[in-house]
Amino acid sequence: MNAATFVQHDGQELGPYDDEEVCRRLADGRLAYEDMAWREGWEEWQPLHEFYMPAEEGAPAPAPALAEAPRTIHPDRLPGPAQIIAPPARTEIEREVWSGRPSFLNYTGFFLLALLLGAAVVFFALNTRAEPAAFFGAIICGLLATLTLANVVLDRARNRYRVTTRKVVIEHGLIVKSSNEVRVKDIRSISVTKRGLGGFLGVGNVEFSSAASDRAEIVFAGIAGADGVRNTVRAVQADVG
Repeated sequence: MNAATFVQHDGQELGPYDDEEVCRRLADGRLAYEDMAWREGWEEWQPLHEFYMPAEEGAPAPAPALAEAPRTIHPDRLPGPAQIIAPPARTEIEREVWSGRPSFLNYTGFFLLALLLGAAVVFFALNTRAEPAAFFGAIICGLLATLTLANVVLDRARNRYRVTTRKVVIEHGLIVKSSNEVRVKDIRSISVTKRGLGGFLGVGNVEFSSAASDRAEIVFAGIAGADGVRNTVRAVQADVG
């Protein structure tokens, strides 16, 4: 008796088919040799071309070389004659759907300070001949401006926010990193808060609370497109649920 074969073709799961039916469908193009197949006892799906060799032009469809994977049979667990065991579901790979860092608009004050220090550098540089001490003032202001901008870059690089098909994650640190995450299906509430000019431009905080807590466990602080991130997580929840 031929074993039941399940086939995945064009995004659909077909079958079960016996060997003769698989051969007929391969011959008339209703199945492809690249389609994935599964039989009871197999641990994973395998392509049909591993077991069914394409026939030469004008020749009849070949006999299948498909064989059952070796397995231990327990007599007390054998299914009844009419029982069909469904194939295992294919595990969906976790994908990243969004990733971001704090918006540069959160550092407006630092940029203004660096701009003032830069103007001071120019001022001292223009007065170096008249006042030799101005040379040192230009160096000091230049260093302070550089440190101010470096602080912005490092602070932004320390924080990364991610949304995947399974969870929302916040990561802290440059070399030694720590992280906190909540599964998407556990998120009960998502709130967005925006303030001032940054809020007018779409920058805000997105707070996630799980079913186990009323407080925000994950906060994406000062991100651009805060409303869009909230909608993205809601869409992922709809797909998961």
